[in-house]
Amino acid sequence: MASGGAGFMGEISGIICMLGANRSMHPAKHLKFYPVVQFWCLLGLAVCAVSLRAQDIIMSAPRAEAVPPFLRDQLPPAPASLPPTPAETPFKFGSFVLHPSLSYSYMNQEGLPSADGRRIASEVHTVSASLSADLGQHWSLNYSPTWVTYTARAMSDSFDQSASLSGATTVRDLGIHFTESYSNSKPTLIETGRQTQQESWGTSLSASYSFSPKVQFQASGNMNERNTDIATNTRAWSSSASLNLVFTPRISLNLGSTFGYTEIVDAPDTYNDGYNAQVSWRPADKLSFSLSTGRQYTHSNSSAGLDLSSPLLNFSLGYQPFETTSISLAAGRTVSPSYFKSQVTEGLQRSISLNQRLFGRFYFNASYGKSDTDYLATDTLATAGRKDSVKSYSAGLSTHLFGRLGVSASFSKTQNGSNDSGFSFSSKQYGLRLSYSF
Repeated sequence: MASGGAGFMGEISGIICMLGANRSMHPAKHLKFYPVVQFWCLLGLAVCAVSLRAQDIIMSAPRAEAVPPFLRDQLPPAPASLPPTPAETPFKFGSFVLHPSLSYSYMNQEGLPSADGRRIASEVHTVSASLSADLGQHWSLNYSPTWVTYTARAMSDSFDQSASLSGATTVRDLGIHFTESYSNSKPTLIETGRQTQQESWGTSLSASYSFSPKVQFQASGNMNERNTDIATNTRAWSSSASLNLVFTPRISLNLGSTFGYTEIVDAPDTYNDGYNAQVSWRPADKLSFSLSTGRQYTHSNSSAGLDLSSPLLNFSLGYQPFETTSISLAAGRTVSPSYFKSQVTEGLQRSISLNQRLFGRFYFNASYGKSDTDYLATDTLATAGRKDSVKSYSAGLSTHLFGRLGVSASFSKTQNGSNDSGFSFSSKQYGLRLSYSF
């Protein structure tokens, strides 16, 4: 169960990937923007991979992000196995369009780790609002406040906030995408084993240039700053460049390289470089496949620094046997900065999910995921060696009433087996959620 932001970005990047995969089915409509959205798809996958390092124990609703109409207009219709989007909003004032929403969720949580090391039970009440504003076709702004309250005294209530600004456009054969984001939250994380107050800023700029329908160049630059109350504060800079080669409408190859630098408060900085190759293949209209592999090298500026070499992997397989049924498999091997000083996390994640529409108006989803994470020292003076193995199961049923009222029920279970007993736990949660969106 990734955090809310990760879940939403996973949905968006997944839909964008579908657009690239559907290119052969809708060539006239999507050919012009295919290089751009495929690049954004790769960025989305990278965001998801990094977000898996900060899994939230409490399953939360997807967090809204700003997506410009220019980009939304390029997305294909949602699969029939997923809940439909709300009807068109009535809040239109020329090119200025508002999309407000409000939701309430109730969770009964068992086995929740607290700051004093106990495993407790608590009811969790969450009220969340979201206001997105389309500023013409190329810009979108979103602000989302969330109020979380616990019945257990060992847990701290929180007021979480997130905001994002996103812009996208094309100039002839050049596509440009800019995003600025901010969040302030207090989730209960698997990595830290407790509630963790964190504030983060993110800036990204990406561009894609099409030399021809079969050859495109893509580049990006990102900055992410994270400050927490119990862990190491970091500021990470990253960049990537790649060449995309389209052999047929169903097969493409992407070759790229990456470089990153992480500033760490009260610890030696680290930097990394790497390379990767991705093959995307759609052998049939109901089947899509993607495989990316490469290697990342991590270095420390410490005089006692260690050089780490880590293999990377991202695999996804999507299958839609029927119009109302979709199945997906995914696996990823990633490396990212840890919340703890002079450490990085190297993890392998696997997941399978099912989405099914029932009786025309009910939507069922189920998933299983497993992740294995090793904590590696970046210098000889650091203490590392922690190993986590997380298993998670979830299932949910949802429907829409009166077009805009969403109703859902969910169940999930998360288990973490760690060689450090202080981070081992088993947690269950049952929940109900109501939402009203425009």
